Amino acid sequence: MHILITGVNGFIGTALWNYLKGEKSSLRVFGVDIQQGNPTRNVYACDLCDPRQFRKILQRTRPKIIFHLAGGRPADENALWQVNFISTRTLLEAVAQLSGDRPRVIIPGSASEYGRVKTPQRPVTEDFPLQPLGWYGFSKYAQTSLGLMYARRGIDVRIARIFNIAGAGTPPSLAIGNFAQRIVTIERESGRPILKVGRLSGRRDFLDIEDVCSALWAIARKGKKGEVYNVCSGKTSVIRFLLRELISHAHTKISVQEERKAASTSFDIIGSNVKLQRATGWRLRVSLARSLENTLRYYRQQ
Repeated sequence: MHILITGVNGFIGTALWNYLKGEKSSLRVFGVDIQQGNPTRNVYACDLCDPRQFRKILQRTRPKIIFHLAGGRPADENALWQVNFISTRTLLEAVAQLSGDRPRVIIPGSASEYGRVKTPQRPVTEDFPLQPLGWYGFSKYAQTSLGLMYARRGIDVRIARIFNIAGAGTPPSLAIGNFAQRIVTIERESGRPILKVGRLSGRRDFLDIEDVCSALWAIARKGKKGEVYNVCSGKTSVIRFLLRELISHAHTKISVQEERKAASTSFDIIGSNVKLQRATGWRLRVSLARSLENTLRYYRQQ
């Protein structure tokens, strides 16, 4: 079976590549990214906003499944729209124009599509109203809505709505990756071991990147066309406690200086993964404690 991963050089793309190559030897995995990256891999350089270029790659690779993991959260609103919405439109239109069997497309959504949830302790199910309040959440809402529109047109599109991620490879643009990177920097440098952070009272739903990859594969194999699946732990964690856990594994004593008045761009949320479990049999395998240790280990190895 041929698999194509867009955004293969990104955080989730790289992790899924390694997961599929390591666990599923019967698969032939191809990648697409804005730059080729490692030339020893079957990776094509492609601007996904260029439909002709991407159609050529589809013809060469002939995938059965596409994991559309290209995207991001650039600060510029126009760039945000390009990487999350326009690239998805290009991909889905290219798939729609194929003759014969068309590939299945898995699109990653985001918990930010839900916006502010008034009762954060209540697990949010997939039918909860989508009310994004930020540009990133809106771009992901538009992306997944586009995917579902193409599903109604007959394309096999499935949405994996991913919550907060930790684990090896977590970039510093995400909270846990940022904490881990700064802790390792303090370990290596002399000076005052003080970690200055924003408000830590938020509650989030975290899961490990390995569990994200296994969920994506489960949705691709056992999910249904036109359905949305929360990819989450179903548990809430206070950011302050997660930082304390990370610091407990530090090689030096670190004190935290919290700016309690700092504004937060995220909202307290906990998701329900019942639909995903019932549909695919997926289960969490990596504890949050182990995931935090894996994040620290990753930055120490850089």
